[in-house]
Amino acid sequence: MEQRTKRNSFLVDLVQSYETCHDKSGFMLTEDTVLDLIYYYESEKNIDKALEVVNLALRKYKYQVEFYLLKARLLLNISKVNKAYAIIRKAEALAPFEIDIVLLKVVIYCEMGKYEQALSILESSKGSCDRDQLQKLNLSEAYIFEHMKDFEKLFYSLRETLIMDPNNLEALEKIWVSVELSKLYDESIEFHKALIDDHPYSFMAWYNLGQAYSCIGEYEKAIEALEYSYLISEDFEIAYRDCADICIQTQDYKKALNIYHDIIAKFGIESEVLVNIGECHIHLNNFKKAKKILLKAVKLDPYNDEVYFYLGECFRNEQKWHYAINAYKRAIEIEDRREEYYKNLGKSYGHIGDWNLAQENLSKATEIGPEQNDCWLAYAEFLMSISRFDLALEVLNDSEDHAVGPDLLYCRAVCQYCLDNHDQAYEILAEALNEDYSQHNYLLKLLPAIKYDKKVISMLNYYGKL
Repeated sequence: MEQRTKRNSFLVDLVQSYETCHDKSGFMLTEDTVLDLIYYYESEKNIDKALEVVNLALRKYKYQVEFYLLKARLLLNISKVNKAYAIIRKAEALAPFEIDIVLLKVVIYCEMGKYEQALSILESSKGSCDRDQLQKLNLSEAYIFEHMKDFEKLFYSLRETLIMDPNNLEALEKIWVSVELSKLYDESIEFHKALIDDHPYSFMAWYNLGQAYSCIGEYEKAIEALEYSYLISEDFEIAYRDCADICIQTQDYKKALNIYHDIIAKFGIESEVLVNIGECHIHLNNFKKAKKILLKAVKLDPYNDEVYFYLGECFRNEQKWHYAINAYKRAIEIEDRREEYYKNLGKSYGHIGDWNLAQENLSKATEIGPEQNDCWLAYAEFLMSISRFDLALEVLNDSEDHAVGPDLLYCRAVCQYCLDNHDQAYEILAEALNEDYSQHNYLLKLLPAIKYDKKVISMLNYYGKL
C-alpha cells in the first residue's frame, strides 16, 4: 500500500510539473516518464494531452518504435484511422518485422474494413515467428473474424489458440461468444471436454462447457459444469449467477436458493439477488419469507420493477387485492413492456369486480406477449368467469394468429359447450385430447360439471387408453 501511495504521489508531482512547464519542449522527458504521463492522460480520457506528450517524445526519441505504436493507438482511440495508418507505416520503416507493428496494422486494416489485407499480413507473418508470437497472431486473426462477424471462423481460430495455450484466458473468454453466435454447441462441448481432460482446473473451460450444455437443453450437465467452474474459482461470480438461473429454469428452487445465499455471502447483498431469492420462495410457497426479503430489496433499489411484481404475487396469495394492484401498477410504471405484469394486474382487478380495468389490462397483456398462451387463457378465463363466453371465444379466435397449444383448444371447447354448441365442442375436445391427453384436467378445472356429460366421459376414457 505504501509503495502504491508513493507511486501515485510521484505521478501527481510529474503531471503537475509537466502542466506548469511553460516550455514543454524543454521538459525533461525520459522513456519512463513518457509512459507515465500517457497512462495518466489516457485514464483521464484526455487523448489530446496524451498525443501532445507522445509528439514531444518522438521529437526526442525519433527512432523509438514504441512511441510510434503509442501514437497510432491513441489516434485509433479518437477514430483517426488514416493518421494512425500513416504513423504505423513510419514505425514499419524502422522495424519491418516487429510483431507489435503487425498486430496494430491488422487492427487498423480492420477499422478500415480491409479484412483480406489484414488476413494476408497475418498469414505472411506466421512463417517467421516463435510460438508466443504465433499465439498473438492467432488472437489477432480472431479479432478480424469477429469484425467480419464470421463467428464460425472465429471459433476455429480461437480453438487453435487454445490448442497451443490452453490457459489463454482471453481466448477462453472470447470463444464462448463465438459459440453462442455460431451455434457450434456440439463442437464446443467436444473441444472443452478434451481441454478439461488435460487441464481439469480450467474454470473458464468448465464455464464454457456448462453454457454449451445449457444451450442444447442438457441442464443437469450444465449445472454440474458451472458448479465446477465456481468451485475452482470461488470469485467467479457470473458462474454462480448462471448456475442459479438454470436451477430456476429447471424448477430446482431449493438449489437456486443455496447458490443465491452463497452469492450474498461472497459478494455482498444486492437487490437483484434478493429478488431472485424472493422469487424462489414464492415458487416454494414460502410467501411470508418472500415478502420479507422483497421489502429489503425495495429499500436497496426502489426502481427495480421485478421487486414490485413479486410483492404483488405475495399480496395476491394473501388475497389482498388492492395491495397487489398497487404493486403491479408500480412495476408497470417502471417497466411497461412485461406482459405478465398486465396479466396479473388484470386478474386482480377481476377479483375486486372492476371488470373494465380487468379487461383492459388482460387485453394489453395479449398485445405485449401475443405468443404467450397464458395471456390469452387468462383473458378468456376472465370473460368466462363473468359468463361472456361469446367474447371469450372472440379472444381465442384472435389468439390463433399468434399462439397454439392444446390448452387453448380445451378452453375453446368449454366456450362452445357453454354456448350450447355441443357438437363443435366435442369436435374441438377430440382434437385437444388427441394432441395432449395429459392436460385434460384443465378442461375439468374450467368446467367441473362437464365430467357428467356422457359423451365427454366416453371421450376421456377412449383417449386415456391410447
